[in-house]
This record gives sequence, C-alpha cells and structure tokens, in this order.
Amino acid sequence: MYNQYQAIGRLIINLRNGRFLENEDAFIAELEEEFKGITLQLGYYWLEKLDGWEYNINFHRAEAERLRDLVPYEGGPSTAQARVFIHEQLTEQMRRLDILNGIN
Repeated sequence: MYNQYQAIGRLIINLRNGRFLENEDAFIAELEEEFKGITLQLGYYWLEKLDGWEYNINFHRAEAERLRDLVPYEGGPSTAQARVFIHEQLTEQMRRLDILNGIN
C-alpha cells in the first residue's frame, strides 16, 4: 500500500525544521494540488472497493491525524498561513475518510 501522505509529511518535517518559504502562496498552491490528488485516489479506492480498501481508508485516517499533530504550532510569519492550511486540510481529510468508512 502506498502512503498518499508521504509528500505532505516531508513538507511538515521541513516546516518543523525551520525551512524558510520564499513564496508561501506558491507553497499553498502546491499543497492544494497534493490534497486534491489524495482525495481523488482515496475516493477511487473506496468507490472501486479495491483489495484492502477498508484498511487503506483506516490507515490514511490515522496517518492524517498523526501528521496533523505534527504541524508546527510555532514558526515565523513566513509559515503561518501554510501551517493553518495544512492543519485545516488534514482535518478535512479525516472527516472525509470517516464518512467513507461509515463513521459519522
């Protein structure tokens, strides 16, 4: 199984390690595309009921929560919007995965 959140996790670790964002808007645009792709891929797993789809959905739900907990709460002003965006997107992913898994 492929972890759809690998790229997001790398970005979070970079933020935690003080990576400076030269262009926060471009960074957020990149993140938006990444989250759209994740949503489509996980929806496909659910829709097609591919082997292990329930485990896949549960895994990604837990991974989204883990990554959300890793989003740095502190940082310079150059990362403030990005941190809020990542936190909100992971929260939304968790909500969607709960719906797909029948947990309302």
